[in-house]
Amino acid sequence: MEKMTRNGLVAVVHSCRYGVDWYSGDARVLFDPEIVYMVEENRPAEELKVYCERMGYNVHVPVQWYDSVREFLDIYLIPEGTDFYIDSYDGCETIKTSVNWIKA
Repeated sequence: MEKMTRNGLVAVVHSCRYGVDWYSGDARVLFDPEIVYMVEENRPAEELKVYCERMGYNVHVPVQWYDSVREFLDIYLIPEGTDFYIDSYDGCETIKTSVNWIKA
């Protein structure tokens, strides 16, 4: 899987708005360099929708709510090789790189 890496950091695309729910289990949408570019350049949401359909990505692109990609997606940079998970609350996603377990 191709990833956008700069100075040892990997770009991870995630939703920054409630109700979007970007990540659906297909890690390609998190790392795709073309999607990273679209977020960085604040491309039109319709352009992202067409691209995702062409690539066969099973994601919801909320073109009915947002005009541009940056309105609902953001990029998080993590060190290459870092384990992480997507924590989603009502569709707004946060990247978690560590777990603070609570002992009973």
